[in-house]
Amino acid sequence: MTKFCSVLPGGVKRIWLARDLKELPDLYDRRQKACGKLESAETKILKLAAKAIIKQNKKGDKQEELPQHGDNGRIDQYVTGKARPHHKLGFLGLFGEKVDTLDWARKEIAETTRLIEEERTILAGPGSHEKYPAESAAFIQFNQQIAAHMFAQCLAHHAPLRMSARYLEVSQEDVIWSNLSVNPYQAKVRYAASWAMTVGLIILWSFPVAFVGLISNVSALCISAPWLAWLCKLPVPVNGIIQGALPPVALAVLFILLPIVLRLFARLEGIPLKTGIELSLMTRYFMFLVIHGFLIVTLASGLVNSIPAIAKNPSSAVTLLATQLPAASTFFLTYFVTTSFAGAAGGLLQIVPLILYYYNMNGVAWGTLWPNMTLLTVIGLSYSIIAPLICGFAFIAFFLYWFVYKYLFLLVIDTPHSSETGGLFYPKALSHIFVGLYIEEVCLAGLFFLAQDNNKKNIGIPQGALMVVLIVFTIFFHLTINSGYGPLIDYLPLSVAPKISALQNEASPEQVDSRFSTEEKRDHLPSPSGKNEEGSPLNKPQEFNGTLPGEEHIDRNAFDHPATYEGYPTIWIPQDSHGLTAAELEATQAAGVDVSAEGAIMNEKGKVDVHRSPPGDEWDPSQTL
Repeated sequence: MTKFCSVLPGGVKRIWLARDLKELPDLYDRRQKACGKLESAETKILKLAAKAIIKQNKKGDKQEELPQHGDNGRIDQYVTGKARPHHKLGFLGLFGEKVDTLDWARKEIAETTRLIEEERTILAGPGSHEKYPAESAAFIQFNQQIAAHMFAQCLAHHAPLRMSARYLEVSQEDVIWSNLSVNPYQAKVRYAASWAMTVGLIILWSFPVAFVGLISNVSALCISAPWLAWLCKLPVPVNGIIQGALPPVALAVLFILLPIVLRLFARLEGIPLKTGIELSLMTRYFMFLVIHGFLIVTLASGLVNSIPAIAKNPSSAVTLLATQLPAASTFFLTYFVTTSFAGAAGGLLQIVPLILYYYNMNGVAWGTLWPNMTLLTVIGLSYSIIAPLICGFAFIAFFLYWFVYKYLFLLVIDTPHSSETGGLFYPKALSHIFVGLYIEEVCLAGLFFLAQDNNKKNIGIPQGALMVVLIVFTIFFHLTINSGYGPLIDYLPLSVAPKISALQNEASPEQVDSRFSTEEKRDHLPSPSGKNEEGSPLNKPQEFNGTLPGEEHIDRNAFDHPATYEGYPTIWIPQDSHGLTAAELEATQAAGVDVSAEGAIMNEKGKVDVHRSPPGDEWDPSQTL
């Protein structure tokens, strides 16, 4: 691979080959899972003991004085065998043998560590290529950024599909290691299967969503369907709740589990990056929202009002649907109110971190956040000509979301490397807004063509024709934008490359500042959240070390599977006020597991306070706010 890429400027700096590691990743995952269970179980049993001591004191029982270093039986005096943390070893912890979590996790960590070290010894020794052959992926770090972009754009190989899938500016945390083994032929089959399942799910999903659309117009449904006449007899407030509040809530519930399923479909496709899965999810989820959250609801709601007239005169179906479509605006008006006020309030409240008492900075699921916002845009654009009142509701909704997300992105939400794409979600969101424009223009053209005067004469033919021209112009404009700006989204232009190279060769930041104006650097340098060479993060704030400001050192194991070199996290348990932690530390260390109680304190009521980062993590005071 080094010789293969030698024709590119600067050549290759380092290459990592993905390998078939057999059972090593499974052992690594087993150990990580056991570490999590052990840490959770240790904290749980200490909390149970603290509560038992409080209960004992309330009963007036005399509490024995606890020694500074307790024995293993001390905690058993307060937490009996059945009350100790247990779990089942079967599927999702629902089936299989029931074991003591503490004893099982300690043995599991020790056993998996021994097996992992044996496999790593083989991997580092001679003949490792026979047991661990290379897979269908490689990470290449180039000496110059432009070389990575040239490699990504060139026809790399003469064989079909060979080296065809290439990804630029990859972060270590972004890699899905299990998908690196997918070869190009498997990827084609997986892609077809993944989208076939997505289309099938879209079709199946139409039935429950259509039902939601029907109940959104229950006042007309009870008239057109005699067997539902009892709905008309309900009190007005109840009827209003069924027709106004229930449909948006039901639709939201329907879409709660959908992103999870669609992420599984995207992962099945063989996408090797987490950000790639989110980008794929964004497209799939938007399709679902537009088809089910907008089109089917609109048609189903309008169809209810038109059923009696269509039954008498089927030829008038299109005209009747056009006149009844504004009735669906009731649903979308309540949808705007429900989503905007509930979403804004939930974003500000942050109820889950509040319940969890202490937490890390939240990330953001871009693949679901963008479609929810662009759906509101599509609905607002489409209904702005059907029911103009929706424009006011859309203004309020977007103002609330602007306020909430400005607050969240400044103070609450973090953007780790595993979710950073350098802005690839934004152009995709712009293309989704065009969907709203097309629907709006088609609806307006249809209304013009179907408009009639009192004599049943079509009076909007010229206006409809002008709308057709506008639709054609919008398509042309859309294609022009895609063809002109599409290549600039992913690749570094040659016109910018010399300036980047010059900056890399400067001796100090002061010389960089004197050579290029602030405006040029802002226009041409990658953004602070972007990344540099293929597999090399860019612009993480740090001291200048003779490289481009922001470049960071790439460890030699950066793009090796974590199972080949990473240890397990130190088990972190809190120190309790009753002196019971000492016994747990001794028992865990005796099992050969690294454990620490530094920086975490549990009070008498079982509440844990954390005063530092987890053991093993470096804490840099200069990075605190």
